[in-house]
Amino acid sequence: VPLTTRFLKDYFGTDWRRRCPEDLLHVLCRGFREYLEEQCVVLCHLLVADVNFGYKLYATSILKTFNDSPILSLASLVKLVTDCKAEYMEFKLEDGSQIVLSTEAARKSEAEILRQHNIPDAMSKDVIKGLEKCVVAGEVESTAAAKEGEVAAMG
Repeated sequence: VPLTTRFLKDYFGTDWRRRCPEDLLHVLCRGFREYLEEQCVVLCHLLVADVNFGYKLYATSILKTFNDSPILSLASLVKLVTDCKAEYMEFKLEDGSQIVLSTEAARKSEAEILRQHNIPDAMSKDVIKGLEKCVVAGEVESTAAAKEGEVAAMG
């Protein structure tokens, strides 16, 4: 889930400023964006399933990387997961913990997890729309370098 004031109000209630973990408030207040579409992505629930047996989430946690690629937005995470060819998917959280899942097992269990938890679609329309303009870390760096090169050539 992207970290927004709306999310914090919905998740922690009307007294969200007091109930919200300090690290989330700090990120929200200080800002974190290096480019316009960047979002802080928060893991707030683990849907119980055989594929993630043994993992527990004790609090909302900021997701930092997926297979060592920085998470720039919810759409970038979806793109990285969808394009993943590795044997395992490794999600690293800001607190240093990690969740490692078999890519094959996770993909095979997706439909059953959605059905079990009464979730109609794997992605919301907003996430699908976000994929259209999604960039991942390497693409952001390439775009920035290209723009710097254009400016240098003009100068």
